Amino acid sequence: MFLLIGIGFIRKDDILNSWVLMNNYHTRDALSEHQENENRFQSQSHHCDKCNRIYSHQQSLRNHQKFECGKVAQFACSYCDYRCKRKGNMKTHIIHVHSRVLQN
Repeated sequence: MFLLIGIGFIRKDDILNSWVLMNNYHTRDALSEHQENENRFQSQSHHCDKCNRIYSHQQSLRNHQKFECGKVAQFACSYCDYRCKRKGNMKTHIIHVHSRVLQN
């Protein structure tokens, strides 16, 4: 099959081969394997029954359900009105947002 590109014709296989090379798939088999893995990933996604968030790993879903879903944000920032549900997120917030306050 040929496709009209610009002022000339290009074979459909040439387009696929170029696409494969541009995306670092050196063979059609490598591309097929990649596509199968993508489909497997999508079928293995884990959904939260309460809020419909989607996670790629079962443990991430468990952590979400244990620490976040339906929970009240219990950690409050000492420097602003920011609140969060995880202590680690609060530490990250303070470091990134209030680094000047910490330096003084």
